[in-house]
Order: sequence, then C-alpha cells, then structure tokens
Amino acid sequence: MKIKIILFTINIFFFSFISSAQSYKFDKFIIYQNLTDSIESNVYCNSNNSNYFLRVLNSYHGQEALIYDLINKKVHYFDVIKKSIGDDSNEISFKYKNSKAVIEKYNTNYFFEYNKIDDDSLYNYSKLVVYKNKSKNKKINEIELKIKKDKSNYFPLYRFCTMHTFEFKTEMDFSIDGIVETSRTKKDDLITNEIVLTNFEDFDLELVVPKDLIIK
Repeated sequence: MKIKIILFTINIFFFSFISSAQSYKFDKFIIYQNLTDSIESNVYCNSNNSNYFLRVLNSYHGQEALIYDLINKKVHYFDVIKKSIGDDSNEISFKYKNSKAVIEKYNTNYFFEYNKIDDDSLYNYSKLVVYKNKSKNKKINEIELKIKKDKSNYFPLYRFCTMHTFEFKTEMDFSIDGIVETSRTKKDDLITNEIVLTNFEDFDLELVVPKDLIIK
C-alpha cells in the first residue's frame, strides 16, 4: 500500500513538545512523475512556507519521515509507527529520532535565466534557460514550464523535487505565483527530460522537533 493511501485513510496522532520546540506544518501532498526514468517524487509541503519539505520513505528498518529544513541546512528524522486498529484502518504516529547537518558537496556552476513566454487565464508558459557561465553566453539546455496560476509560489517545490543537486539552493528560486504542472528539458531540440505533476491535494499534518536536537 502506498504511503499516500495510508496517510489519507487513517487517523494521525501528533506529538507535543515544549513551546520552544520547532513546529513544521504541512498542508499539501504532491507527486511529480519523471516520465523519462519513471521515478516518482512524493513530497509534503507548506503552501505558505517554502523553507522546508517532508518525505516519507521506506528504509531497511521500516518507514521514515524526513523533514528537510533548507534554511538551517538540517534533515530531521522520524520513525513512522503503524498500529492496526481494525481490518482496514490503522493508527500512525511519528517518533523523533535524530537530526543531521547537511553538507553540500556539489559544485554546480550552472546559471539560470527565467523568461515568461505567454499566459492565459489559467496558465503561465515560461522557460528556464540553463547556462554554463555567469555571463550567460554558453547555453546548456532549456526547460519549458507550464505553470498553473495560484496565489502561492510553488517553484521551490518543483526545484526541490526535480532539480537534483539544487535541493538546498534557495538562492536560485524565482518568484512565480503558481505550480509547475509539466516541464520539458530540451537540448539541441531534443527532449532529454520530461516531468508531470500527477497529484496535488490538501493535507493536514504537523510534526514537532524538540529543542535539544540529537545530532548525528
């Protein structure tokens, strides 16, 4: 059973800590599907705060919830604990384990330029041009974006989910009111990567990290 189905069909119990603890709230659940390599990216986010995201993953010792704090450069780990309370329902709780500081190892000397091409009442059609140098005269490729208009800016979500090595690069975010529904990366007029948004729905979850972190 997929994590999305579990979390939407069971009762969720929350932890409470002292008031000085850090609280993370999530109100949207999103799935991006990479059609090129058939990889899904399942992420929970806050529509009003793009500084952190949540993933629920299967690990060798069970399910884990990982909060990525992009500002403080930390990842907080929780055990996901399920308890059956009937034939078709479960209770789920989250137990804080530890936190890790993020050390960015990638030296990606790429430079991006955002250009709005067209729009209508529902969509904004744009393009990200990727360059190899700061003067922007050595183009690597172009990313065509179809963005559904929204009062919230979900470009940081797209970057976090689909642009590997740029997960923590908040400085490259663009102010775009809307969510990327599809993207196509083109190089020399050939499509090299294609992304589509397959799920975008409301959610209600709050996780709390204690004041005294366990750093590993």
